[in-house]
Amino acid sequence: ELLDAVWYHQPRQVVDTDLFPGLIPFERNLRTIVALARIDGTAVVLVTQPNLYQPSISAEQRAALYMLHREAVGARREWSYETARRAMQAYNSTVRRVAHEEGVPLVDLEARITKTLQNFTDDVHYTDPAFDRIAEHIALGLQATGAIRPVGPTR
Repeated sequence: ELLDAVWYHQPRQVVDTDLFPGLIPFERNLRTIVALARIDGTAVVLVTQPNLYQPSISAEQRAALYMLHREAVGARREWSYETARRAMQAYNSTVRRVAHEEGVPLVDLEARITKTLQNFTDDVHYTDPAFDRIAEHIALGLQATGAIRPVGPTR
C-alpha cells in the first residue's frame, strides 16, 4: 500500500458527514477521568481545544491546514472542511457539556483564542505567541476556580 502511494498517487476521496463515532468514547473517557480524579481527591478543570476552523476562512488559512488533509480519516480519504469544522464544534460542545453536567470548571480556550495565523501554525497547533495567551487564559481560569491564587509582585 505504501508503494502504491509513492508509485501512483490517487486523489483522496472527500467525506462529508455529521457522524462522529469517536465522540462516544471521547465523552466516556472524559467522564472516567473526572470520576477517577474525584476518587483520588484531585481537582479537574476541563479545557476546550482552540482551532483554526471557522465559518469563513481565508485562502491563506486554508493553505495552512495540515491535519484535515493528512490525519482525519486515513490514507485514501479526508474530511471536507465543513465536516472538520463540525467535528471540532461537536468535540468542544461535548467538553462544555461534560464540564457542566459533572460540575467541574471549564476554561473555554476555543472561545478565547482568535482564529488567525498569528495564533495557529495549522488546524490546532499554536504559534509561540499564542502559548503566552493560552497560559494567561488557563491561569485566569484556575484563579477563578480557586485552584491557584493570583501571584502579586514579590519584594
